[in-house]
Amino acid sequence: MYAGIFMLDFLQDLLQMDKREKDCFCHCAEVLQEVYGKGMSMLGTKKQRMVFAILLVFFLFATGFTVISLPDNILDVGVVRPAQGTVTYLDRTLPLGEPMLFVSGRLFLPLQPMVTALGGAVSYAEDALVIKHGSRQVSLSKEKEDALYMPLYFESDTPYIYLYDLTNLFSLAAVFDSDANKLSLYHRQAALPYEADREDVPPKPAYLRLEDITADYGIGNNYTDEGLEKLRVIADYMYERGQSFDIAWIPLYTNPSRQLQNDLTSNFDFYNAGFLYTLDYLVDHNGQIVLHGLTHQENDTVSAVGTEFGKNSPFTLDEVEERMKHAKKTARWLSFDDSIFEFPHYSFTPKQLDIAVRLFGTICMQYPYARKAGRVEHVNSLRSDTTFIPAPLGYMPNQGELPEFREKIKNAVDSELLGMFVHPYIDFANITCATVDGYRTFDYQSGAIIPSVVDEVAKNGYVFSKIK
Repeated sequence: MYAGIFMLDFLQDLLQMDKREKDCFCHCAEVLQEVYGKGMSMLGTKKQRMVFAILLVFFLFATGFTVISLPDNILDVGVVRPAQGTVTYLDRTLPLGEPMLFVSGRLFLPLQPMVTALGGAVSYAEDALVIKHGSRQVSLSKEKEDALYMPLYFESDTPYIYLYDLTNLFSLAAVFDSDANKLSLYHRQAALPYEADREDVPPKPAYLRLEDITADYGIGNNYTDEGLEKLRVIADYMYERGQSFDIAWIPLYTNPSRQLQNDLTSNFDFYNAGFLYTLDYLVDHNGQIVLHGLTHQENDTVSAVGTEFGKNSPFTLDEVEERMKHAKKTARWLSFDDSIFEFPHYSFTPKQLDIAVRLFGTICMQYPYARKAGRVEHVNSLRSDTTFIPAPLGYMPNQGELPEFREKIKNAVDSELLGMFVHPYIDFANITCATVDGYRTFDYQSGAIIPSVVDEVAKNGYVFSKIK
C-alpha cells in the first residue's frame, strides 16, 4: 500500500516537473533502456522495455539511489588525425615544423610556430599560455580557455589551437583551397558587434532561417570553398546589424548517384574542415543551428532535393526515430546545439511529428493543431514542452520578386509572426571577395536580397531574433 501511495506522490511530482526536469527523467529512462537493452529484449515490445526502464528509474528515485546521466554523445569524441596540407600567410608558405591536425574534424594548428610566424610570441606561465602580438596580450588557461571558441588541444605537451580561434585572435581571414589541401591567411577587418540605440519601444521579434546548408563538396555549385566564404560574409552582415538567424543544416549530405555520403564525424579533410569552420563562424555571429532532417532525402534522391519524412517516406517509425537521433548525435559530437528541428519540405505524418516532439524542444513549422495559423505555439505535455515556430511569409524570392515581398512585410499584421526563410546562395552573385595588399576584402551589395529584406524588416519595427 505504501508503495502505491509513494508511486502516486511520485507521479504527482512528475506532472509538476519543469521542462529540464522532464527531459532529464526521460533521458535517464532512455539511457537505461539502451544500457540494459540486451537484457531487456526478453520483455518483448519496445513499449514494454520503455515501461520497465521508467519503473527502474522510479525505483532508483524511491530507494534514494543517485541516477547518473550517461553522456549523450555515444560516438568517439576527440578523434585526432594528421592533416596533410600547406598554410600560407600573406601568400608565403609557413614552415610550421609540427604537423597540422584534424581534431574531431576541425583544423588545429601548432600554437607556437603559428604565433611566431604571425609576428607574435608565446610564453609559458604556471597554469597558462600567454600570447603577445604587438600591444595585445591574451592569457589562455590550460584548464579553461574562456577566450577561445574551442579548447586548446595538446599533442605530447605541444599546444594546438583551433583555426577559428587563431583567426579571431589575430583578425585574420581564412581562405580554403580544399582541392589543393591549402589554407591561406590574410589580414581582415573583423566584424564589429552591433550596439543598439536606446529606444523607448524595443523592436518586435522576426525570424529568418538560412535553408538547406550542407557539406556537399560544392557539387551543387553553391557550397564550394568560395560559396562558404560568401556565407561567412552574410553572417558578418547580420552580426554587424544586430540580426540573428537560424541555420537549417542537413547533417549527412547524401548523393546516391555519386555513391557519396559525407559524414562529418568520420570524413576528415580540408573541405569538411572549411565547412565546420563556416558553421562555427555562423554560430558565433548570432546563428543558431536547426537540424533539417538527417539527410533530407530518401531512396535515390539527393540531399536538399528529396524529402526523407512524410506519408511517402520509405522509413518505418523506428527508422524515423533513429534518423532523428542520428542527427542529434552528430550535432552533439560536433559540439552544436541539437534541440531544434525542421522537417524537410514540412513533410510529416502525425506519428512522425509525435517522435519529433519527444526529441526536440523547438520545431520550425506551423503547429498543425493551432486555432489560428501564423503564431508561435507553446505546447506542453507530460512528455515534452515544445515550441513551434512557423514561417508565414514563406521563402524569400528572387531579385525580380523582391518588391512584392517587401510589400508583404509592410502589410504584415501584429497578430502574425514575421517569419521567413531563404536559400542564402541566392545572394552569392551579389558578394565579392578579393585580396588587396594583404587584406581580404568583402563587398556585399546593399540592393541584394537579404540586405533589402533586413532593411525592410527594420523599417517596420522588427529585428531578426533567436528562437526562445
